[in-house]
This record gives sequence, structure tokens and C-alpha cells, in this order.
Amino acid sequence: MDSRTISYERRYEGARRMANRLRSQETVVQISLDTGISRDRLYELEDLYERGQSLEDKPRPGRPKKVTPQMENRVIRTLTQDPTLSSMQVGPLVNVGLDPRSQISGRTIRRIALMHGLHSRRPAWKPVLRGQDIDARLEYAEAWRGRDMRFWGHVIWTDETKLELWPTDRRHRVRRPVHKRFWSKYVVRRVKGGGPSLMFWGCISLHGQGRLHHIVGRFNALKYGEILRQYIPEIITQRNIRHPILQEDNSAVHRSRHATEVKAGLGIETLEWPSYSPDLNPTEGIWAYLKDRVRRRLPQSLVGLEAICLQEWRRIPLVVIENTIRSLPQRLVALAGAGGTYIKY
Repeated sequence: MDSRTISYERRYEGARRMANRLRSQETVVQISLDTGISRDRLYELEDLYERGQSLEDKPRPGRPKKVTPQMENRVIRTLTQDPTLSSMQVGPLVNVGLDPRSQISGRTIRRIALMHGLHSRRPAWKPVLRGQDIDARLEYAEAWRGRDMRFWGHVIWTDETKLELWPTDRRHRVRRPVHKRFWSKYVVRRVKGGGPSLMFWGCISLHGQGRLHHIVGRFNALKYGEILRQYIPEIITQRNIRHPILQEDNSAVHRSRHATEVKAGLGIETLEWPSYSPDLNPTEGIWAYLKDRVRRRLPQSLVGLEAICLQEWRRIPLVVIENTIRSLPQRLVALAGAGGTYIKY
């Protein structure tokens, strides 16, 4: 049956048919099915109709509203001042000094938050930016946002990343039957300290990816120099990059004397780059794509993890790399608009 308020027209029709059902030979069940009104309610309407009383609903005052405008403002003010508080943490703060009958529950707090558009969301993770870092990022965006793809197409983007065998991903979800939460196939493994992992170096350009290199042992200036000698000339030749420009972050390994000498020997220009700016580096988006593809294949050993990483790296579609690199002008415009602070990338 319809749980909403029954219109007056339906009530009148039901009451009239009930009063005339003997002559029309209709059953109460049939009238109930046609009008969508319960049989008990039809009998009540028939009685009102025959006595000539109104078929309108009587006013229902209901329970008084418990949440006052002042309480609602207190909840929103508390959530605005500290958005990381849960509804159960907000409760003791807004209920302080109130008698038990006036206190509100965590469920009511969540309802108030939703009414004001304050939805619970996973936070974005960004590096800590100091004042000087923000100024440097803004200055970089202002200086470089006028460049188009005729310039960025010559850049070779490089970066390192770590892939864990059993990554801790709070976004992970599992579909399972009820009461089977702890079945082995539905449990996500987590190892203390992060578990075993592998470190990789990779490079991309507007024309495709270079080879992915597994970094064994400690990553230092000597190893980085060997990587540059081995892979940078290769991607330049394979992707036919004219006037190549190397992008790298400002880590000590990248800025070491040995790495600088290697780059000078290769005749490679290095792109100026602001510190703490992974949101500008297209390689970060490719790492995220790679990790998602690797996670789906569920590697069970470091040997398997390495093999899967190398396979999935080669399978990254060119259009994914192109779209990520072509977003750089928009990133710089967004960074300038944000005053050097955080952007959505």
C-alpha cells in the first residue's frame, strides 16, 4: 500500500464504493487493490461517509522538534572549525551543559551535517607546504604557464616509486556475503612496517614510456647516473625526441655532483622544478595507474610483483600518458589560481 498521504479524491472514491459495494457487488479486497487504500482504512472512510463527516485528515501535531536552531548552528560551527571530527566526537562538544532530554545523538549530528552539505569524504593527501614553498610554486606557475605542448613535448618526465607486495589501501573494498567477514578470501592482508616492497624508476614522454627499471639496494648517485646513461639515450632514440629536456624532482640524488656530470656528458638540459610539487608531475598519475593495474592482479611474491610491474608498465596505453602530460598547462593555471597552494591533481 501507498505509505504516503492519501489524496482526498482517492479517499472519496474508496468511501463511495464501500458504501455502494452491496449494490455493485464489489468486494473490499477489490476496492483496496484499485484504490491502494488498506481495508481497515476503507472501513473507517465508509463510516465517516455514511455519517456525513469530513474525509480530510485531522491535523497531526507530532512530536516537538528536538533540534533547535541554536543547536543546529552549534553543530555546524563545531564541524566547520574542525572538519576531521566524527559525529561521535562532536556529540560531547555540542551536548555539554544540556540535560539528557535535550542532548542529540551522533545520528542526528550526521543528519544535520548532510542537510548543510557537509558530506563525509576521504581527505586528499598532500605534502606539507611552507610559506617559501608556496611562493616558489606560485612563481613557477606564473613563469611557465604560458608554455604549450610544443615545449612540453620535448620533456622527459622521470620519477621513482615504491610498490608494496601487500599495499595498505584504505580505498579497498570487498564484496562478500554476511557473516563471512573473516573468511580468508575476503581478508585484506596487512604487514607491520609496510611489508616487502620494490622500488622502480621510470620515465615517460608525450610519445610514450621508456623502460621501467627495478632499483636493487640503496638508491644513490652512482646508481642514478647508471640509470641515466642506460635509459635516457634509449628513450630519446625510440621516441624521436628533439632537444630533450629532463624533468626530475629536487632530491639530493638528482642534484648530486655525479648526476650533474652524467647529465652534462649526455648533453641533456634539466628542467627547473619547484620543490614539493608532485601534483605538477605527470609521472605521479602514471604511477597511480600502474599501481591500480598491479593491485588487480594480486601478486603473491616479490618475483611475481616485479614481473607484473614490468608487464603492466609496457601495457600502459599511449593515450593515458598523452592525456596526463597534456594536462600540465591546466595544472599550472590551476596552481596560479590557487596562489601556489594545493590543487586537485
